[in-house]
Amino acid sequence: MPLIKKEKAVPLRGVQAKKRKRQRRRIFYLALSGLLVSVAAVLTITLFFNVEHIEVKGDSIYSKEEIIDATGIAFRSNMFKIDKFKVIAETERILPYVQNVSIKRKLPTTMEITVEAAQNASYVTTAGGFTILSEQDKVLANVPEKPAVPELIGSGIVANNIGETAAFSSDFTKEMYDKLFLELKNAELLPRLSKIDITKSYNMSVEIEGKALVLIGPSEELPRKISFLKFILSKEDISRSFSIIDISNTESSRASVKTVTEEEYNAQLEKQKSTT
Repeated sequence: MPLIKKEKAVPLRGVQAKKRKRQRRRIFYLALSGLLVSVAAVLTITLFFNVEHIEVKGDSIYSKEEIIDATGIAFRSNMFKIDKFKVIAETERILPYVQNVSIKRKLPTTMEITVEAAQNASYVTTAGGFTILSEQDKVLANVPEKPAVPELIGSGIVANNIGETAAFSSDFTKEMYDKLFLELKNAELLPRLSKIDITKSYNMSVEIEGKALVLIGPSEELPRKISFLKFILSKEDISRSFSIIDISNTESSRASVKTVTEEEYNAQLEKQKSTT
């Protein structure tokens, strides 16, 4: 009769203990590998990718050195430790005539700075002279003489820090002005403007070349009104006499162009300012 060999039974508890041990060992090596990768990455970023070159591009009245100084980016500083958003905000604050800034890392050692120049858009009269605003309502400068841009009336702006956004009397007033300014810009009428009056939201007006007062009325249907104004100016020669152009009525497709004396013209200007 053949002998039957009996295999020795392995306790279940021992098998489970070995599995747990292998799992712990696997987890340990995975964690160690992750740690080593992280350390290597940090060391790579720290030891390499330091700023050796700074390129400045774009249109600006400032020199390359002035722009680099304003950014605060130091040579041999680590590229990935530079807070781009902070650099942009600080540069636009320090250099008023820089409107937009973009920062780009060009690995391994170059930072690229692209700037866009701010343009004089309008000015407000203050107790100390005249404050120039950009197209984005940024305070560009305080000057003693009238700038060659339209005067903004009724904004409520008194005084502001250069490099910061101008503080209008209300958000609604700012929004109304921005909307009107954009339409005038799109119609390519800004070079002909001498005044923009937003004293009353329902009675806005602009002055063309100091000779024509344009009654716009409320801010509703501005694109249509300004388009109508552009058409009128293409047909009317306003340089010969003073005139009042009324485009405030949007219910009809008509506008009135009235020739007036200089006295009548100035009286209407004052009336616009004092309308309540």
